Amino acid sequence: MNHKKALWLAIGPAIFGSAAQAHETSFSDFQPMVGDVGEATLPEEAPYRLSSPNFSQETLVARDVTQADRFDSGAYDMHTANETGRRAGRYLFTVFETDQAGIQRTDLRTRETTTIWFSPPAAPALDSHVAFDASRWTPWGSFLTAEESWSDPGAVMVTDPNGLEAIDGRATPKLAAFLGTKFDRPEDLEIKTLKGGKQLLFIATTTNHKVFSIDLSTMTVRLFADQNTRDMATGLPVADSFKNPDNLAIDAEGNIYIVEDQPGGVEDIWFAQDRNKDGVAEAIGKWASLSTKGAESTGLYFDKFRRNVSMDSTRFARIEVEGMP
Repeated sequence: MNHKKALWLAIGPAIFGSAAQAHETSFSDFQPMVGDVGEATLPEEAPYRLSSPNFSQETLVARDVTQADRFDSGAYDMHTANETGRRAGRYLFTVFETDQAGIQRTDLRTRETTTIWFSPPAAPALDSHVAFDASRWTPWGSFLTAEESWSDPGAVMVTDPNGLEAIDGRATPKLAAFLGTKFDRPEDLEIKTLKGGKQLLFIATTTNHKVFSIDLSTMTVRLFADQNTRDMATGLPVADSFKNPDNLAIDAEGNIYIVEDQPGGVEDIWFAQDRNKDGVAEAIGKWASLSTKGAESTGLYFDKFRRNVSMDSTRFARIEVEGMP
């Protein structure tokens, strides 16, 4: 019997020394890996091959298909913390990218996870909310998500129960006037602010295996990384070992990380080296690799309040789970 299952992982460098002299290892202090980890070669409680012995991984949330206490449809995707407010950094939010979507929140202090909202089922609310993907904390203190869904144009304009007219986001990508999915399948966006206030916008385009950067002050577009970028481990172009960049993340030092949309066994998270901060990576290196069969990493997120912790979720699809009814 097939089930959808999901978990979150916390990956963090060790802290060395006494309390008075403690120092953290950096996420950028690692040995770039080569080759694929292989499908189902690692235990499910620690499914990542990590690039440093000082890194560790810990499961935060795992879906239990037998539980009935809260709605959890699985297929966890991107996530974020509450980055502002009185309890900033305490909660981690993620979404369900399933036909019946929802939002869950984990208290990082108590490790308790609750579903704070979920969509009604297809009946009686046909096509109400599906496939939540994005997770963002807004400057005004609220959580924002969006569907990753499209359909044939069923009407371009829709009217909500309050009489407000809006463009149907699912219909427009297939219309010639919009062509929202025709440019290399753009996925995640991240903004990096440099000293002096200049900002770079990074965009992962999955279809052609490229990541671009845009200088928002000059609107200059540069190729940040692709299959011609040098591999930190070998000095040669990464070639087809780098495929389908999907999610992006920025650590506390401003380094960019690129998460592939690939099956477990060949799926990697890459560290991008951009020493002169010009928006063009000199090299990229394998930072973590996932082994779980039928899985992909989603939503790498670096904790903005604990510099030595990052969060990642692993999405399982069609996994045989032994012992389940």
